[in-house]
Amino acid sequence: MKLGIRANGYQQRVLLAKGLSQKADITWLTAGGHDDTGSYNACFDFCYSSGPPVIGQTYAPVFVHAPVITADSMPENFVRMNTWPGFWENNGLEITGSEKIKEAAGLTLQALGWPFTWVPNQPGMISGRIVAMIINEAYFALQEGVSTQAEIDTAMKYGTNYPYGPFEWAEKIGLKEIYALLTSMGVGNNRYTIAPALQKAANEQ
Repeated sequence: MKLGIRANGYQQRVLLAKGLSQKADITWLTAGGHDDTGSYNACFDFCYSSGPPVIGQTYAPVFVHAPVITADSMPENFVRMNTWPGFWENNGLEITGSEKIKEAAGLTLQALGWPFTWVPNQPGMISGRIVAMIINEAYFALQEGVSTQAEIDTAMKYGTNYPYGPFEWAEKIGLKEIYALLTSMGVGNNRYTIAPALQKAANEQ
């Protein structure tokens, strides 16, 4: 299987640790221009949400890191995935896309030995929405003086067995990413009102 992959250094290390180089012939794509992506069986763009895509014309599955924007405005062969830190390294991928690409996308991931789950085409998918809400609530608790960041992180890690506390996770993901997701989730729904402390911290980044 021939794969075209755009990834940062950390993501490349994770992929190689998963044994990807033994399962596929990899070409590492760069942001400098479009490669001949039509020659690949599938493409992965782990940097899609932070810059313009490097994927050219292809009818093969194109997996893109797009936790906030939905697939409605993407080509039909694009498959959304969430590869925020802590979401994909040792877990199955949450993916969503059009019905036309589901079979080919599923066969690609099965060939790579990566577990996956099809989820609704909504901002944050499932896990991202949950974690964003937890981080938001943590900022509400912080501004109300309930506890400190360190104490809230410790309580969440040991109380829920999450890999990171909410403030640790926010730092790894990036508060601007969390803010963008909560903003999208909050359109027409005040359930996702953003904590002023979170908004202030995101604006300061």
